[in-house]
Amino acid sequence: MGLWSNGPIMKPFADAGLFQPEDVSLIITRTYWRSLNGQSYSIEHEIALWRAEIAALDLEIHTAQPKKRRTSYQPTGGFF
Repeated sequence: MGLWSNGPIMKPFADAGLFQPEDVSLIITRTYWRSLNGQSYSIEHEIALWRAEIAALDLEIHTAQPKKRRTSYQPTGGFF
């Protein structure tokens, strides 16, 4: 009954919009690390950080300039 079997631990995260076990384990690990190192921590704060990171990645992916592709055969030399 863990993260990968949609156990009870996943429900609060799913309610917050996190459905991937990898994302949930990232948030749990970050929160645990903060508690071990005397930093303030909250699951809600970590979820907000995760959302911001995902939004930044999504923006980066969608605003990146596509690579130019050759549209027709253009010999480059060599054997042909």
